[in-house]
Amino acid sequence: MRKLLLFAGVILSITACKKSDQRKFIEEISGSYTISSITLTKSDLVTDSITFNNAGEFFFDNCKIDANKSRGFCEGYYIFNNEPKFNFGYNLANESGETSLRIQLNNSPTTQQELNLLGIFSFVEGVENKLIINSISSVSINNTKVKVRLTLTRN
Repeated sequence: MRKLLLFAGVILSITACKKSDQRKFIEEISGSYTISSITLTKSDLVTDSITFNNAGEFFFDNCKIDANKSRGFCEGYYIFNNEPKFNFGYNLANESGETSLRIQLNNSPTTQQELNLLGIFSFVEGVENKLIINSISSVSINNTKVKVRLTLTRN
């Protein structure tokens, strides 16, 4: 019984550490990133996906972000596949108890984009110069709903 309780305690502390690391990484996200790869998937089938490499850039303004949506968001933009710059706001989300990154419309005028990356993204991996995130809900590309996996590399 003691071993079982010890094991449960270790698992809980690892999970808490991961959530803390996710929040810290997203809170400190800032600067310019290259979209090293972006994978778009129409379904759960691997054969129904396409990956673009070096497909553009993301920029996250250096500001304090907050989980409370009503308190605002930070500014950012992305450029995908040489399209015009798309301005967005970003902040923390807490989806299903998991710290996530919310990318939403801000107050800036926007242009119609081939790829609409507005949504909530779960944190997959973050190291010093690389961030991998997955869309929790589907986003839109040419009016088709897809799931997205983004690998961003800090410039």
